[in-house]
Amino acid sequence: MRAVAIRRATREERPGPRRESRPRPRPAPMLVVLVTLVAHQPVAPATITVDDACSLADAITSANTDTATGGCTAGSGVDQIVLTAPVTLTEELPIVTSEVLIDGQGHAISRDDAAPAFRILAFALNGDVALHNTTVSNGIAERGGGVYSDTTNLDVVDSRIVGNQASLRGGGLFGAYGTFAITLVNTTVSGNHTDGDGGGLFAPYLSNVFIESSTISNNFAGDDGGGVSTDMYTTTTITNSTVSGNIALDKGGGLYNAYYSDVMTLTSTTVSGNQAPEGGGVYAFPYFGNTPAGHYTYLVLENSIVAGNTTGGNCRAQFQIDEGGNFDDDGSCLGASPIAAGVDFDAMLADNGGPTLTHALLPGSVAIDAAGDCGLAVDQRGFARTPPCDSGSVELGAAPVGGSVSLIEGHRATCLNLTTGSEVSFVLAPGATSWDCEANGLGVVAGDIVRQTVTGVSSGGAGGTVIGLAARRASCRNLTTGQSVAIDLSTGPSWDCVSAGLGVSRGDRVRQDSLGAVF
Repeated sequence: MRAVAIRRATREERPGPRRESRPRPRPAPMLVVLVTLVAHQPVAPATITVDDACSLADAITSANTDTATGGCTAGSGVDQIVLTAPVTLTEELPIVTSEVLIDGQGHAISRDDAAPAFRILAFALNGDVALHNTTVSNGIAERGGGVYSDTTNLDVVDSRIVGNQASLRGGGLFGAYGTFAITLVNTTVSGNHTDGDGGGLFAPYLSNVFIESSTISNNFAGDDGGGVSTDMYTTTTITNSTVSGNIALDKGGGLYNAYYSDVMTLTSTTVSGNQAPEGGGVYAFPYFGNTPAGHYTYLVLENSIVAGNTTGGNCRAQFQIDEGGNFDDDGSCLGASPIAAGVDFDAMLADNGGPTLTHALLPGSVAIDAAGDCGLAVDQRGFARTPPCDSGSVELGAAPVGGSVSLIEGHRATCLNLTTGSEVSFVLAPGATSWDCEANGLGVVAGDIVRQTVTGVSSGGAGGTVIGLAARRASCRNLTTGQSVAIDLSTGPSWDCVSAGLGVSRGDRVRQDSLGAVF
């Protein structure tokens, strides 16, 4: 796993009450350190491995007490808890009260459907906690169904917080007042629900939120902030990220910045498909006739796309700072240039490469090369940005030629460059759903026409996405029954064979073909 740069906040950066109505200076450039474990501890960290002999509950107790518990080794200062398999919980875990890194190694921690309602993870300490490469799902609580944070700094890296519920706030993740900074990197927060504020994430009073290379999608809030909701005096910085398909029943379908909050800054970010009666995309508490000076907040946009938010407008923010390179399609984001949603970028959230789902730009978009020298080495997916950069979270043409498939297993892929006649064929590793033609030896240059074919056994459906190609068409053939369908990809790189009319049963062999020109 590659090293991840994390913004480490300090107490001195805590925002204070607003004293004037002018915008505050933009946050200083992010300070970065390599995060493995918190480095300031003099005691060598211990690794506690969760396996058949050591339960996750006992591992947390060992880390909290620095004492061997159950079949777990004793903790020692800052500890690393490592999962070796998925963990399904039938009762609530102990609260984490010691500095710790939980490394899920790709495994999930989830509540059993038959168990009583409880949250998955709770942190309460004056210190730092990191959650790496872990899925947190199916938690239920008043606050923070997935994760409850009352800790100085919480870093969530290469992880997924999905399908959790909270009756009051923070369906996926809730930050209590003691939390100073919450950082998400390469992380997905999706499908979480709250009856109150912050369907995906609720950030507390006097805190800092840093969201980088992450996707906040399909979360629901019965009040404000379908994706993210902040409390007063909170600074929010979102970079190279996607906020998509979130719903709030009051304000801020995608993002909600409360009154008295500090600046919310979106850089190279795409906000699309969100809904709310006010501020379908972004709601930064505006000035009203009876609003005292300082209650309202500021929205800073740079090289971002806020478009296709279906109700409530793209931006509800009277005090906006335009740093250039921004686009919207209803004129509500001040300083942004209008574009046509659904023409310039793919309205479907899809696997366009990288660890998170994104909205890909389409060839010919006015957002291409609009960001100038954007100062970012990579896009949300980790693919290189080349100045002049593109606006939004995805750099067109940065991805290698390849693709991904869904609902078929045991894949074999073939990539054929029809322009040069070169061809490569290879078997995908067990569990893999995506491939890279160039990494497997296919030579391409911009404009080459490439056909990709993948064959596998259906697990109940079939679909896919092309990456690095201006897709023209796809076809799906059920090799078991002989039926086939053709699909026009002119409006986006993704397809669903079943929606296109292909009949598929579990165990059928399916072949999918796609064709397009290299970006």
